[in-house]
Amino acid sequence: MSNGLIFIQIAAYRDPELLPTLRDCVAQASNAGRLRFGICWQRGADDTLGEFTGDERVRVFEVPAERSRGACWARQQTQALFREEDYTLQLDSHHRFAPGWDEQLVRMMEDLRARGHAKPLITSYVPVYNPANDPAGREQQPLRLRFDGFSHCGPFAVMPETMDEYKSQTEPEPARFFSGHFAFTVGEFCREVPYDPHLYFFGEEPAMAMRAFSHGYDLFHPHRVLVWHHYGRDNSPKHWADHRRWHFRNELSMDRFRRLVGEWLHGIVGAESSLRPFGMGAVRSFRDFELYAGVSFDLLGATRHAMKAQPPPEPDLPVSLETWRSRILLPYEVLVPLSKEELADSLEQYEFVFVGAHSKHHDELIRHDLRGDDLERAVQEGGYRLRLLAAAPPASWTVWPYLRDGTWGVKSTRPIKELPR
Repeated sequence: MSNGLIFIQIAAYRDPELLPTLRDCVAQASNAGRLRFGICWQRGADDTLGEFTGDERVRVFEVPAERSRGACWARQQTQALFREEDYTLQLDSHHRFAPGWDEQLVRMMEDLRARGHAKPLITSYVPVYNPANDPAGREQQPLRLRFDGFSHCGPFAVMPETMDEYKSQTEPEPARFFSGHFAFTVGEFCREVPYDPHLYFFGEEPAMAMRAFSHGYDLFHPHRVLVWHHYGRDNSPKHWADHRRWHFRNELSMDRFRRLVGEWLHGIVGAESSLRPFGMGAVRSFRDFELYAGVSFDLLGATRHAMKAQPPPEPDLPVSLETWRSRILLPYEVLVPLSKEELADSLEQYEFVFVGAHSKHHDELIRHDLRGDDLERAVQEGGYRLRLLAAAPPASWTVWPYLRDGTWGVKSTRPIKELPR
């Protein structure tokens, strides 16, 4: 029986933004009476829930911050507070909300269901807000996620890009990837795809993207800005800063991620998984995900569409695995030297320094503009490493300083002689 309620999951770690987040979430809702909160409150000595203490809409798993086991453990505690609400919204503890955000999200969800998607999952990184300059500092363009490379320890990373054409869009667009700080779907997700408390932090989002996909969830990016997120938070408490042994948890977490992928690759899902109930579902396979998302775990690469954040699925799906593999861009690493030969003695004269790599046809494959501390660190280390995906090895690198007077300095371009992979 439908109840129309939204279960809002919030994992909060010593966060002074938790209370403002709760206040704005309620204030901006069209129907605050439909909201139910599940909070894993990893609290500091002076933290408070203010007027939400004892609120019947708010369920709290409270633990001293020093006993926290990390982000995914905290998210699993929030899911345990689920009470059969129709919908669930996963957040962090530092957000702001658009007026009527709840009504608009439910409408998006139900429209997708009416078009045949039984289990839509609306997710993305959301635009930035800054508590010191709010609401004036809020960005207004929705974001989509693009592939940003595999790590040496297994998980892939994603990056946000603006959805520039959003004004002409009338519905959410298909997505490849998952955001841990904004995910709205049917409430049964909390039971069907429970968070693995043994994962630490890195690897959370690719694991959840694959697990949701394997259980038959269809991923979408919202085409309207309904929520903002506070990124950076350089001076805010972090679990890994407070817990000196966090890296042991992270190493075990990476082993678990690799086991998750390995089992799925070999068709070990559901009750057969050694990770149950945190393994993969049986609705879609490992190869289904690779073809849909445009990524290759064995080649450690991705297609151009995944790199450019173009909506899935891949166009003109290939008839064979070999054909598909031929579309994968492969990883390369270029060490670009930064010495007096490329740069003058004083870095103060530079607005930034262009560091890039090019193909044998002189097409730009990657570009980073180094500024400030990043530039100074690269010069001290004698060079800067560019990591990229390309169809063929890059043939040359370029260093080109841009001066503070608005002009370009001397451009240095050299052929690449050795190229680690």
